[in-house]
Amino acid sequence: PTMLALRGKLHDIIMQEMTKLPLDMSARKDAEKTADIIVNRFLHNPAQSFKMLENKESQALYLDMMRKLFDLDT
Repeated sequence: PTMLALRGKLHDIIMQEMTKLPLDMSARKDAEKTADIIVNRFLHNPAQSFKMLENKESQALYLDMMRKLFDLDT
């Protein structure tokens, strides 16, 4: 849920900023695809690091840190 919340927050920020751009529908779709690629690349390493943690306690601490760093509880 934490990574999904972060992905959602990034998506919301991108969509908010996209409304400020004078793009036609085709350009907007291309920009959204590019933004999705950037978000996926941005989240890849944190997701891989999480998967490499060996115990539930470490995973819980990691997720708590992510939620605090990216203000995901509000």
